[in-house]
Amino acid sequence: MSNFLDNLLKQDLETNRYQERIEGLKSQGLETNHIEDVVSKSIETLDKKTKSFVIYGEPQSGKTEMMICLTAKLLDAGHRIIVLLLNDSVQLLSQNLERFQKAGLDTAAKEFSELITAETSLKIGNHIIFCKKNSANLKDFLDFLKKQKDSEIIVIDDEADYATPNSKVNKDHQGRSKINELTGSLIEKGKYIGVTATPARLDLNRTHDNESKEWIEFKTHSKYNGYEEFFPLKQEDKKFLLELLPEEDDNPKFLKEAIIRFVIRVSYMNISSERENYSFLCHTSGKKDDHLKDHEEIQKFWRKLESKDENLWQEIEDEAKNLFPEKCKEILEYIFKNKENKDNVILNSQKDFDIPDRNNRATNPRQPFTFVYGGNIVSRGITFKNLLSFFFTRNVKGKLSQDTYIQRARMFGVRGNYLKHFELTIPKSLYQNWLQCFVFHRLSLDSRRSGEIPVWYDGKMKDYQKRIQVTGASSIKKSDVHFDKGEMLFSVFEEEYYKKIEIILGENKSFFSKIESINNIENNILPDYLVNYLQSFKDQIAISPDLINVSNWKDVNKQELTRGKGFIGKRDIDLIQQNDSPHLLFIINNQNKFRFIYKCNSDKIRILKSKK
Repeated sequence: MSNFLDNLLKQDLETNRYQERIEGLKSQGLETNHIEDVVSKSIETLDKKTKSFVIYGEPQSGKTEMMICLTAKLLDAGHRIIVLLLNDSVQLLSQNLERFQKAGLDTAAKEFSELITAETSLKIGNHIIFCKKNSANLKDFLDFLKKQKDSEIIVIDDEADYATPNSKVNKDHQGRSKINELTGSLIEKGKYIGVTATPARLDLNRTHDNESKEWIEFKTHSKYNGYEEFFPLKQEDKKFLLELLPEEDDNPKFLKEAIIRFVIRVSYMNISSERENYSFLCHTSGKKDDHLKDHEEIQKFWRKLESKDENLWQEIEDEAKNLFPEKCKEILEYIFKNKENKDNVILNSQKDFDIPDRNNRATNPRQPFTFVYGGNIVSRGITFKNLLSFFFTRNVKGKLSQDTYIQRARMFGVRGNYLKHFELTIPKSLYQNWLQCFVFHRLSLDSRRSGEIPVWYDGKMKDYQKRIQVTGASSIKKSDVHFDKGEMLFSVFEEEYYKKIEIILGENKSFFSKIESINNIENNILPDYLVNYLQSFKDQIAISPDLINVSNWKDVNKQELTRGKGFIGKRDIDLIQQNDSPHLLFIINNQNKFRFIYKCNSDKIRILKSKK
């Protein structure tokens, strides 16, 4: 053996997978500050011996790349075995596994079944292991780990709010739901990092004893398009195209009209700039038979288009003149030349992904006119590149769960320069309900950003809207959660600010105008998210003109102005309530410290808060 080879085998080569990955992203012109922030905070949290915590970020905001970088950093820090859990979706597993394998971390990501088949030992080397969250896979993986002995792992649970929470949390003596039990066994000798866009269930369920004070926010990058664009509180701020459908009419003509507009916009963009392929996502039901009907309508449209049906072509010309009159002829020519360049991808079940390349055709369109339709499989986790139109009529009969509908926002992501051409076709009431989900969601997450334990809102904002529940009732650990009409506390402020507030409260103007003026003094006194929320209730707000002095209260933390059982009682509410106003604001103080409290006093709105 040569001296060189002998020395090489004896040394441990230093690697910096994380920094190499970050530099690679920067070389592509991608932002990395938000990723570096989360990775740094995650390592700090693990160093504090925290066993379980959550990373939360908006739907389709780049969490997979963040997980790649976090995995690289964990390997660099000496954690040899990183396990990635994904929901029971072949497509999602293959999509994420492929991205990890292409990341070049010098440790190949593998499915757990590959390790078992090859009888791989985890006692040496580094390992990135993928496993789906189903009972069979998790049992086999746990049996494999038992043979490894004392192999400490770090589990990164993607879509952590899905399947992992204990759905038997309120059923005494019935144990735990299967996936919760199996994932719990997986982390007995390891650490747990849940990753999700909808963390409420993880908090209210107390999943794997995660602590909300240790949560880390994954902030969005500057090119991200999310709820601010698609669900603005001021509808005049919309930056996309919203096509509202009648409430109780499933006439196929509406789908045909949406397809016509899609075809025209694809053509316009392709004649105006470089060639791109775009997709039309149709999500109307969870039933396979309904998806087949959608499929037949799209096929019927294309048969007529290719057979040069005069009536259809006339409809297309009329709409093209309406949308882009100066480009009408060029648009018609493009459609005619490319009428065979279309693709239809139906995703009814996991089996559909066994068809070669179907998953890639759905998420990364190969043809200018690509149509994707299906049920639950298109609702969560899957990223649709170049999605241009979303025909969405999927509603529910009973209460609507925030976490489910937030995850169904497939239009979120990087929509770039074509956002102004993006069209969402949806019934009016469903859009309003969806908007309400995001109002409650952002209000809750902003309460977490303020440094408090997050409070979760559900209920009804307006009489004509459906009742929204924050998450399924079976997942909420009732013994550990406060159910009330709730108090929300904001930043402590000094007397100099109170003197300015006192002047504003004495002015002759509406309560909401006073709230806006107070917000302008210093944002954290009454933060933007509260002001934006209360904007919907301008005539249902009251502010107490009197201070609630807590100097002599024995059970109050005088420095932080907090109290375990809250501050506001029935007497306080009765003193200020006007015309049954449900949205109430009070000021508490101790010597020269002051704080606003928002109290919701409505049977239509409920606030949930973890006792821990």
